[in-house]
Amino acid sequence: MNLSAIDFAIIGGYFAAVLGVGAWANRRIGSFKDFLVAGRVLTAPILVGTFVATYYGLDVTFGTPETSFAEGISAFFVYAAPFYVFYLILALWAAPRAIATGSSTVPEMMEHYYGPGARLPVAIVTSLYSLPVLSVAGLGVLGHFFLGIDPVIAAIAGGAIAVIYTIMGGLLADAMTDAIQFFIMCITVAIAAAFAISQIGGYSQIMATLDEDFFRPLGSLSLAQILIYSSIALTPLVDPGLFQRIFAARSVADIRLALLLSTGLWIAFDWLVVYFGILGAYLVQSGQITGDPNPTEIVLHIVQMVLPAGLLGLFIAGCLATAMSTIDSYAIIASSAIVYDAMQRFSKKKLSDRVLLLYTRIGIFLAVAFSIFVAFRFDRIRDAWIVMASLLMAALLVPMVAGLAGLGRRSRRAGVWSCWAGLVSAMALIFLFEIWGDYSEGLATRTVEVAALGTTLIREQIGLIALPVSIVAYVAGLLLDGGKK
Repeated sequence: MNLSAIDFAIIGGYFAAVLGVGAWANRRIGSFKDFLVAGRVLTAPILVGTFVATYYGLDVTFGTPETSFAEGISAFFVYAAPFYVFYLILALWAAPRAIATGSSTVPEMMEHYYGPGARLPVAIVTSLYSLPVLSVAGLGVLGHFFLGIDPVIAAIAGGAIAVIYTIMGGLLADAMTDAIQFFIMCITVAIAAAFAISQIGGYSQIMATLDEDFFRPLGSLSLAQILIYSSIALTPLVDPGLFQRIFAARSVADIRLALLLSTGLWIAFDWLVVYFGILGAYLVQSGQITGDPNPTEIVLHIVQMVLPAGLLGLFIAGCLATAMSTIDSYAIIASSAIVYDAMQRFSKKKLSDRVLLLYTRIGIFLAVAFSIFVAFRFDRIRDAWIVMASLLMAALLVPMVAGLAGLGRRSRRAGVWSCWAGLVSAMALIFLFEIWGDYSEGLATRTVEVAALGTTLIREQIGLIALPVSIVAYVAGLLLDGGKK
């Protein structure tokens, strides 16, 4: 699709703005902690911007409509709504307890609860989960759809810009650019939805055309599928991106207010992108979108139909903002988990701030580069998200929630064993599906037949299988230590 000169000007202005913020923030980096947690001075307004922009990347902007395009309104009630419960638990219960540990990272907090043995496995899983795979894949989709360029080239170009300003300014640059990105992404999605409703049709018209299953809160999903997808909503309780901002907050009051306000914005954003997917299904069924469109690109098909020049460029800038706000944040976490939480902790000689900054900046580049390599191995953005979320929950959910609940000091062995057991079992299952699995068109996922059990496993079950392994390991550690402090 050909973009107008004004579209390119808006996109170019966005790139210039975020690079300018990176250069400004670079002059305010005096130490490694300034780079990692922005000097712990983030206030509620900045936190709202960085929470919303970071935690909602192109996996939501493209992935949620991709799901509602196929499954209807259940994408909101089954996939999105359970998250709001755990955002509130995070705000009211988990965040204050995490801040009280005085930690700067999730691995450091886990060491506080379970000793140095827990830091390495947590650093590994934090780094793997924080690879910005989903967002670089989204950049590839965006560049291919609008510019016709190879998705890998588009991902490299967008990722490079995110790497440059992140390397310059760390979390401060990340948080400040997130404020810009938050504004752009919210405004552009709202504008696009308003144009779509006015030009294509409202909800009543769509309901009259599509199958009634599209408008059932649970859709046609089975109980097992509902449990699998709803369980992913536990990730806010262990997500390193959310906790990095919690550790950087000025106060508990700021973090609580920011999370509560962010939850309201996330609800609105989810509802709009679910609407786009349902609208896409309507347009395909009514013949207004022809051919066999890629569900991941359905939002882009709609916006090119309804937005005029200028606003289309603003929407693309909003998508870029959505992706980059996640790339910068998680690249810092992926790198610092290895450099600060692993290399620094286990180095015989304490690394200086200068060395930590150098290695972390190199790690940010490597994290984005590796993410580009991995991103295009998945058939859908949702597939990548489920695999990464399953890995995180299997390794961290049990020991981290137990630590926050005050059980951490009862058994160091329990936390360490649980982390390793969840990590190793989840990784083994991921490789099992990659090596021996087959892609099922009917189920839209990879499957593995287990002849001995007479059953077929689907990739979405990784977390449900690995999590009990983590629980058993935690209980075994508690029993061996006698549950004593």
